[in-house]
Amino acid sequence: DGGDTWQGTAVALKTGGEAIVKAQNYLGIDTMVGHWEFTYGKERVKELIEKLDAKFISQNIVGDDPFADEYEELIFEPYTIEERGGAKIGIIGQSFPFTSTANPKEFTEGWSFGLRLETLQEYVDELKNEKKVDCVVVLSHDGFSVDQEVARKVKGIDFILSGHTHDPSPEPIVINATVIVIAGSHGKYIGRLDIDAKNGKVKGYEYKLIPIASNIIPADPEGVKLVNELYAPFDKEFNEVLGKTKGMLYKRDTFFSTFDQLINDAIMDEMKCDVSFTPGYRWGTTVLAGENILMDNVYEMCGITYPDVYTFELKGEKIATLLEDIADNVFNANPLYQHGGDM
Repeated sequence: DGGDTWQGTAVALKTGGEAIVKAQNYLGIDTMVGHWEFTYGKERVKELIEKLDAKFISQNIVGDDPFADEYEELIFEPYTIEERGGAKIGIIGQSFPFTSTANPKEFTEGWSFGLRLETLQEYVDELKNEKKVDCVVVLSHDGFSVDQEVARKVKGIDFILSGHTHDPSPEPIVINATVIVIAGSHGKYIGRLDIDAKNGKVKGYEYKLIPIASNIIPADPEGVKLVNELYAPFDKEFNEVLGKTKGMLYKRDTFFSTFDQLINDAIMDEMKCDVSFTPGYRWGTTVLAGENILMDNVYEMCGITYPDVYTFELKGEKIATLLEDIADNVFNANPLYQHGGDM
């Protein structure tokens, strides 16, 4: 699991992420890294990890509170070694390196995030030379462009399972013998990677990006039962009809999304302001033209742990600087400074 999983839906917010952990355990997730998970705060993250059957790993999160026991220590295990089909696979975790700047710092105060390519190289070498694994995989929430740069700078990674930027890549990208794959977001695809590895070497691989057509693939009865049980306490609130949309409402595009426009219009109407900004994160269920807008749909777009609306008086120069800074985070010419695909 590449992260951004515990947060972003009504049932996730209402249960502090626990409903999603139950779903992950049902699915049989083996390993996980994080990003928006951390917006529940450090203590809640630790509580959820205790409930999670999977291993939560990250080589790039270090304690930076000089008065804490974990000062300059890894917060999580950096890697795990899994045996599959007779092969030893080393999996290194790479959570979102810009978490403490992309999200409010109070959620992770005392933890330091970063790419940490030097230590990543050390763990790759350790797995290959000391642990004698047959294959090294990085489970990453860096972003697709960033991971391509990681492959250029860190030697010996066999595969990067990329995330964060929601890109679906039908074919792998190979850089310096490192194979990078990314399978989109929101359950629209499953990425299947078959690896032939033995005696410390990858001999071959096959990759498929498989579309998930929910109107063709029958639902799993046990999965449906679990989802219904998790949603049952909130059914009345979530299914409240707030209106009907004439056009398609979505929140997926880097530059403009119709649900963002609806949110901004609502803020401007309520706050009596001239300009409104809303975070451009790209998630939530698309509402098709003519469909009802449910409370659940609004939660999917706005249900974060810090949903406050603030008003300021800003001059045009300040607004222009703000927009330039945001654009720089998305489109920086150096991939290592790109924070993601959200405007």
